[in-house]
Amino acid sequence: MDSNDGLVDHLVDENYINSRRVESAFRNVDRKSFVPRVYGQQAYKDKPLEIGENSTISAPHMVAINTELLRVDPNNKVLEIGSGSGYQAAILSELAENVLGVEINRRLVKSSRQNLRDRDNIEIIHGDGLKPVNSVFDRILYSVATDSFEPSKDYLSDHGIIVAPIIVEGSQFLRKFEEGSVTNHGRVSFVEMF
Repeated sequence: MDSNDGLVDHLVDENYINSRRVESAFRNVDRKSFVPRVYGQQAYKDKPLEIGENSTISAPHMVAINTELLRVDPNNKVLEIGSGSGYQAAILSELAENVLGVEINRRLVKSSRQNLRDRDNIEIIHGDGLKPVNSVFDRILYSVATDSFEPSKDYLSDHGIIVAPIIVEGSQFLRKFEEGSVTNHGRVSFVEMF
């Protein structure tokens, strides 16, 4: 895979992307724009890459899985905890009305704001988890592993969805909360919340 379209074709062929809206979002967001230049040749590989500050940009298939699980509607407000380089937020911005990203690392906040400067429906703020959040969202995504997504339920609208990698006895499992029930979507490996 040596182009963004080639990467998206791969994600569609492997059934990580199942909906036309998500496919279109991935085609409109070039992953190379969110990867450090030193990794430019690897931007279209389906693997996580270092972005500095002990953080990574998730593998594209993982971004696709999270995006499909969220089922974002055009009028949704979306919160992403651990927005990193801004890649996932950019894809969500193609699908949602507004996206708020919270990132604990100031350098990543600065670089992701630069990466997202042409998108007017995204705001990236510096903060620790839910601490700077004071609004309600239709979709909440943790792009970092956490012990529990229970606290984020206070920020979730009726009929909202939360997707998060949850740490259980040293392992991480991708979980989805919707309409009072939790479903498990397999083992994952994310940077943990500080």
